[in-house]
Amino acid sequence: MATPKEIKEYWNEDYYKYWQEVTKENCGSDVPKKDACFTFFKEMGLSKKDKILEVGCGFGRLFPYFLSNQAEFYGIDVSPQMILRAKKDFPEFESKISVGDAEELNFPNAFFSKIFCWGVFDSLVNQETALKEFARVLSPGGLMIISAKHKPYLEEDKEAKIAEINAAKKNHPNTFINLPVFKEWLLKNNLHIQKQFFFLKRGDLSKRKIEFLEPEKFYEFVFILKKNE
Repeated sequence: MATPKEIKEYWNEDYYKYWQEVTKENCGSDVPKKDACFTFFKEMGLSKKDKILEVGCGFGRLFPYFLSNQAEFYGIDVSPQMILRAKKDFPEFESKISVGDAEELNFPNAFFSKIFCWGVFDSLVNQETALKEFARVLSPGGLMIISAKHKPYLEEDKEAKIAEINAAKKNHPNTFINLPVFKEWLLKNNLHIQKQFFFLKRGDLSKRKIEFLEPEKFYEFVFILKKNE
């Protein structure tokens, strides 16, 4: 199992190089408007009055979306190299994005009305602590969107198994969610599930093959969480 230090090094070095290759010149170009994430982002109901946080903002691949909604935006990422690139490409956000850990957010209590944690939660060093921090900085009645991987998934999902093995080979295994435990964390932090979307197999999320009722086994989920008032 990778140590917290090794995980941070992975994001700052190996993953940085990966995204350099993927994004080429424009770090937002790899997120077309038809990307599946926006299907679920619509459920957050962003407005100009919102103060939002993106956890794991990386190069800023989702910044054009937040710019278009004109909300007050903040972003953090564990990788200094990614933040430097994001500040270069999006100077309008320079004062609002910073290096930081999800498990120790440098913001006051109840500071944000919306939090986005997309494709990041299963890579966090301590998920329970991170969720506690998200709840702390989220205002009562505020919304949070989280996507994450889940176990157990279907035995016949070969792509999921291959992806898990390959991640382990890179010394960066994903931390899969155990849903009963995750729901206990929600109760402890005064959060509840407002909307839920489940995906049976790896790749189903991008195809928008949604299950609305919780299956016994599935690979991935998207939750819209609300902080109790």
